[in-house]
Amino acid sequence: MPPHVHRGKTVKRRISFGDMRHVKKVLLVVLAVGIFLAGYLYWKSRAQGRAAVQWEKHPGIHVTFDKDGIPTFTGTDWDVLLEAQGFVLASDRLFQLDLMRRSASGRIAEWLGGKPAVLAWDAKRRSEDWVGVADQAAADLPGKEKAACEAFARGVNSFIDAYPGKWGVEFDLLSEKPEPWRCRDSLLILLSMVEDLSESIDDEAPAAVWRNHLSASWEKFLFPENHPWNQPLFGTPGPLFVSIPKEEWIKPTPIPETIETEFHAPFVPGSNAWAYRGKAGVFVASDPHLSASVPQLWYPLRFKKGDDLITGVALPGIPGVVIGRNAHIAWGFTNAKQDVDDLLEETVSEDGKRYVHHTHAGKKVWEPVVERPYVIEVRGGQPVQGIARFTHRGPLAKREYLGDGYYSRQWSAFSAGMLRLPTVALMESWDWESFNRAVDEFPSPAQAIIFADAKGGLGIRVSGRDIKRRVSGLKPVAAEKGEWLGFEPASKRPRSYIPPGSESVYLTTANERTYVSTWGEHWSSDQRNDRIRALLSQSDSLTANDMLRIQLDTHSRFYLQLLGWIGTHSKPVTDGQKKLIENWKAWKGAGEGAEPVFAQAVFAETLLTGLVLDRVRGAFLPKEQKKVPYHWKLENAWLLSLMENPSGFQALGMKPSEVASWILAYIEQHAPHPEGYSEANRWKAQHPFARAIPVLGRLFAVDEHPQVGFYGVVRVERPLHGASLRLVWDLKGAESGSWIFPVGQSGHVFSPYYQNFRKRWFAGETIPISGLEVKP
Repeated sequence: MPPHVHRGKTVKRRISFGDMRHVKKVLLVVLAVGIFLAGYLYWKSRAQGRAAVQWEKHPGIHVTFDKDGIPTFTGTDWDVLLEAQGFVLASDRLFQLDLMRRSASGRIAEWLGGKPAVLAWDAKRRSEDWVGVADQAAADLPGKEKAACEAFARGVNSFIDAYPGKWGVEFDLLSEKPEPWRCRDSLLILLSMVEDLSESIDDEAPAAVWRNHLSASWEKFLFPENHPWNQPLFGTPGPLFVSIPKEEWIKPTPIPETIETEFHAPFVPGSNAWAYRGKAGVFVASDPHLSASVPQLWYPLRFKKGDDLITGVALPGIPGVVIGRNAHIAWGFTNAKQDVDDLLEETVSEDGKRYVHHTHAGKKVWEPVVERPYVIEVRGGQPVQGIARFTHRGPLAKREYLGDGYYSRQWSAFSAGMLRLPTVALMESWDWESFNRAVDEFPSPAQAIIFADAKGGLGIRVSGRDIKRRVSGLKPVAAEKGEWLGFEPASKRPRSYIPPGSESVYLTTANERTYVSTWGEHWSSDQRNDRIRALLSQSDSLTANDMLRIQLDTHSRFYLQLLGWIGTHSKPVTDGQKKLIENWKAWKGAGEGAEPVFAQAVFAETLLTGLVLDRVRGAFLPKEQKKVPYHWKLENAWLLSLMENPSGFQALGMKPSEVASWILAYIEQHAPHPEGYSEANRWKAQHPFARAIPVLGRLFAVDEHPQVGFYGVVRVERPLHGASLRLVWDLKGAESGSWIFPVGQSGHVFSPYYQNFRKRWFAGETIPISGLEVKP
């Protein structure tokens, strides 16, 4: 029996001086090992990537860098320029490139092991055969696009081959080597971006549960097609006001002290872009909102091709620039939110080997389910085998929330010809007509594109392809009924151009309903675009600095209205509640300088949304489906309708006064974010190794700054999501304009460019796009 245990009782043991010396030795050894490893990483990192390149050995690469590490490539041939882009990008971001490629192809477990989340991710990619999709897309690329793609791949491979062991310390820590880059890898990365911007089945599946149990009037209420503040540019919409069910009111019940279901916090990713012409000039502003990452997503660069200067941001892995400008034109993107991702319910045989291809003359025509076995290699574990299954309509699988049935995923990105790389054509465009010809070759993802030319013309158009449908794809339908009939030509996509002139005009897009469609899309709320329009209409003399000021705006018309409604309809009973209302009446609507009130407004929206959904869930959803989540990006529309309709809450079995009083009391009792809203909203994105590797991972960490933005305001900022860049193109000259990025140009942890934009980003500053060149 150990000396410190006696007759089943634990006896306190005194720690001797010898024990203390032993502990001290262990700690010193651990500290020494940690210092050695940190020093080793620092030593290795100093000569990684760009720092290891002997530029004189690469006479074909004509590149200079500005003081922030942004490259300028000079040449007369696009193949040479794009090969140089691939080389320099690989020198700065090879680990990021490889990780993005592996993520898209379902090979993360080879590096990170067999964690359930990792295996689930890889299995999802393998079950849809993304590598096969990218291989076919690469084979189908038109000649010029394929040449650009292959030139970029040659550049990446040139760096890999020329500088073994200088790829990045991540490869050393993993004891791995990068595989050669292929054109298909660029298309895999494009496929990932397309899914980020167009995937909708993960929302449509749980929404289907709600839709199947709601009455027609309540479904129309909770899943509206429009927003009260919407001003679509193309087509005439139906009623903007969300109708409240008149004859199917929910039975009145007291509001509980707490809501049992999880409070709903909206996640509405998006982007802002606008073009403005006024007395001070012509500007294009763009700040796409995406998941935050380290390294940052975008790679800024410049091309000097003959007398032309093209400036823009590249998506790592994609040749050329995606958002850019030249001496003649400039453009920016937001997501068009087109519904191009459907679930089709298949009729499958009991053994799962056959499905109904179609019905002919009243008889079902069966075809075999295509099966493709796959193997996931697992670091430190046994391989995992699986079988990918397909109908001619798409990958076949059971779907969460939808029971035991099988559904094909009908996604436009899986269709032939939908993955293209027309970036050279975009960069060489010189006017509205040539720009449209280039965009017509950009089928996926569908984007709302803002345009301006140096003469003062402004344009907006939607890229992608219209789908020929029989029914809406917003909810799962029977496969034969929901199968697409093809795609409309790009020439039918909405577009508009305002010729040069002296009057002040603007065009804006922020993921709202830009055009009226027959079958419905996944539009976002008009909160951001409503605010952008209001700010751009204030003056005909706005400047480039004003464009940046708008990008940083945190004013919320909706939150002003929400807190005003609570203040008007509530019955405060304590001094604390009266003080809250007093503060709300004095609030001007911005998050900056009024963090407590802004946090209370965010909390009030969460409470009100949760209360309404809890009522509807209790009235319509069966017990076993009470926890099915609700997702719809226009929920803000029905909240406005409830507040603006005097009898709106009666349909939910509640009175406005009791709802408002309940929210007021709840906020008083549960003060949101006592540490401060911006502190609770701090940037949390980090390098994959920052949290995966104990202690040493901190070497990869970036500073986590407080953030004042939120969904619904122009300055979208959340811990893991927000603006991925801010740029303002000034059309007065090819080198005019400014931009800024959240992290840094390099992916190498000890590079001076690893997080060199960080402080300026959070300070709301920018840098000129011209840059001050220094020697490489």
